Amino acid sequence: MKSSPQQENHLQERVLAIGPNPAPIPGFRNDLARAWTIFLFLLRRDIRLTYADTALGLFWVLAPPLAATAVLTLVFGLVLRIDSGPAPYPVLVLSGLCPWLFLNSSLSKGCESLRANADIIRKTYFPRLAVPASAALSGGLDFLVTIAALLAAGLIFGLSPAWSWLLLPIPALVALCLGLGGAIWLAALNMRLADVGKILPIVLQIGFYISPVVYPAAPALDKIGPIYALNPAVGIIETFRWSLYRPSAFPTIPLAVSTAWAALLLISGIIHFRRVEDTAADFL
Repeated sequence: MKSSPQQENHLQERVLAIGPNPAPIPGFRNDLARAWTIFLFLLRRDIRLTYADTALGLFWVLAPPLAATAVLTLVFGLVLRIDSGPAPYPVLVLSGLCPWLFLNSSLSKGCESLRANADIIRKTYFPRLAVPASAALSGGLDFLVTIAALLAAGLIFGLSPAWSWLLLPIPALVALCLGLGGAIWLAALNMRLADVGKILPIVLQIGFYISPVVYPAAPALDKIGPIYALNPAVGIIETFRWSLYRPSAFPTIPLAVSTAWAALLLISGIIHFRRVEDTAADFL
């Protein structure tokens, strides 16, 4: 029996087309909205877990950098007598540790984030990018507290507040982007090859010594400037120090190199991660 044109039109209206998104931008916006919601949930969870069941709370944020500053000052400042320039050695060390500890934390947490959340990833679909992003940026609060401690240490050791202190957000933002981009890349690589997570602590340990954390960068920049400036941590650390006590000329080239590294890692990391995120459940 033939159906009438009215019945055919009614059936056509009830058909739901399932297929690839005809326009990638709306789909991306929906993914972005879902990722943002999951990102905020995971970020709050990670921050809560950091301070859960602790009586002293934020004290444990300050304890590692302050203890490290005391030990490094004793060894390198008093025993080896490394020249710290116009600032007291504890200020030089803390201004190096402040961004370095954030980068270390972002890369380490981001690298293991997918494997640490494997159960959720296998059971539930959501934009996976939220996982390494929340892990990498969960140390943002610690970063802000450490910056505040750095400014307080500067005042305690006799530095005068200056307009350049207002520029501290610039290297801090570059550090955030660099840590996030690196964490996204490491999470994608570690998802397929767990050796990445084993190698990373060794690389970070080497990076601590080839970055100007416990010594000023000026001597190295004078001798091997172009090569040394390729280290993305150099521009960030030196801009932190310049903003705090201006030991020399503004580190324009090192900061530009660090910014370029941050932008490259962040943009390419997001693009690569979106290509491989659908296979995350297969490898975890």
